[in-house]
Amino acid sequence: AQSHIKDLRPWLAFLAPHMLRVATGRLEGGLVISMYDQGATIDVVGRVKGTGILVRSEWSGRTGRGPLQFVTEWKSRLTGMQHLKLDPATTTISLKGKQVAALHAAGEWRLGDPKGLTAVSGNMTLTGLPGDNLNPLLALWSEIAIARAQIDGYAEFAVDEREIRWKVD
Repeated sequence: AQSHIKDLRPWLAFLAPHMLRVATGRLEGGLVISMYDQGATIDVVGRVKGTGILVRSEWSGRTGRGPLQFVTEWKSRLTGMQHLKLDPATTTISLKGKQVAALHAAGEWRLGDPKGLTAVSGNMTLTGLPGDNLNPLLALWSEIAIARAQIDGYAEFAVDEREIRWKVD
């Protein structure tokens, strides 16, 4: 089912107040939950798509570049209510119909274990991403803003119980 962003504003105000900068757009998606072995194994497959998204500038109040579109898909399995496996999760972001970012990730967590994280790995590709589109995200942690930039690159990351590795190009 599709929902217009304005219909979700009460939930956004409560759960994700930073999302209130979204001026317009539509969300749609769904989950398929399957249980096996009397509930000992739970599979979740999901997809969320956002279209026609325009984001207001925190400073000027005007909408920035757009429209943006994103698609997020994932598969996960919870075994014995203790082992969560994400394999894989993908997100693509498009600006004016052209893909500008893609993220792929997979991982495993042992819930209830102090170490928790078993392994996470993934990669991200940016192709002509206008830097000012990152300003709403940057505003969550900092007063830094990007005036003009085009970002191209590729990054890989891997995390396990012992170390974090990354490669950026």
